[in-house]
Amino acid sequence: MKKLISVLLIFIPEILFAANKEWKSGYVVTTQNDTIKGYIAYRKSMEDQEKCLFKKDMRSPEFNYTPNELISYQYDNGLCFQSKNIKTAHLNGKYFVECLLEGIINLYCAQIDYSKEMNDRKSFGPIVTAFLAEIPEEDSWVEIICPADIFNDQLESKQNDKKLASLFINQIEKLKNDIPKSSYNQDKMIALFKKYHDLVCTDKDCVIYKEPHKRPSQFLTCFTSFGFQKRRTTDLLDPK
Repeated sequence: MKKLISVLLIFIPEILFAANKEWKSGYVVTTQNDTIKGYIAYRKSMEDQEKCLFKKDMRSPEFNYTPNELISYQYDNGLCFQSKNIKTAHLNGKYFVECLLEGIINLYCAQIDYSKEMNDRKSFGPIVTAFLAEIPEEDSWVEIICPADIFNDQLESKQNDKKLASLFINQIEKLKNDIPKSSYNQDKMIALFKKYHDLVCTDKDCVIYKEPHKRPSQFLTCFTSFGFQKRRTTDLLDPK
């Protein structure tokens, strides 16, 4: 009986994860620039930054792609994840991150582990949302933590304002009133980075990737080995 319980404890999280997967049509782009159409598991956890679950059709077996095997994967509704080498305070390595805008400065959204800071600066949970600004020409990154996920959101907002002011220093007079101040969400961040791109770049348009707004649905996820919690599908990567 004890052996049976031990086996169940090992496989219960995997069974729950499989049951919670929602498959959406889309395609992956391999490192050989091959585009493969099929179905992708809709992201619901931080694990999806490390792997992409893919099926060629709904009856096919699942295939796990790592960030080293794909350039990107994209759902037909516009939601796009790109494989990027990232170096910030909380991310160091290659990950799939949600692409919000491509321009002079690229904008991404990701989940980060904030547990180390929770002794000094409390958050609503160990995993929080972060916007990532990539400056391709300099191969550098700026991490902007979403204040809505932190108890002391005013302090975080002020730090974010300073980071953005430094990022847009050459156009700060034209952008200072557009810096989000105390409110950070995807719409405001996309609008700000687009305005900067339009001010600086005159020879090409920026590309905006946006998931359509949808009514949140609920599902069960494994909270610990013995507990469960309800989460919204939009809670994890969309700080709106």
